[in-house]
Amino acid sequence: MKMTRHKECIGRNRLDQSQVNDWKEVQQPYFIFGVEDGQEMLDKQPEKAEVFIKKQERFCLTGDEGIALCIHSDVLSWNHLGIYCITSCYGNTGVLCIELCSGKPELVWKFKTAKEQYYGSASCKHRW
Repeated sequence: MKMTRHKECIGRNRLDQSQVNDWKEVQQPYFIFGVEDGQEMLDKQPEKAEVFIKKQERFCLTGDEGIALCIHSDVLSWNHLGIYCITSCYGNTGVLCIELCSGKPELVWKFKTAKEQYYGSASCKHRW
């Protein structure tokens, strides 16, 4: 998260890493293509967004992919304040989320049933 920045603020991780689990293992290094930054899924619960994303034959992003998205783009400065990374879960009831908190990017978790304004579930079309 230290490479994730918003203006001059450095990203923070406030999670217990032992609680983070990716639902899908992907080999590294790899590229993700056809990235949708969450704009299409704004204001949708992660559970419902996941169903919609899968119907589009897309993949929900992992926490690592979400961090990469924030590093390589200014996604948190656009029209939303947070992205859900649905493929990475936190405990039994949460998903990873990257959000702006007091102007600083933070890796946090939200309930799978959360519906927060200006948050969207990011996805990609291909992993290669």
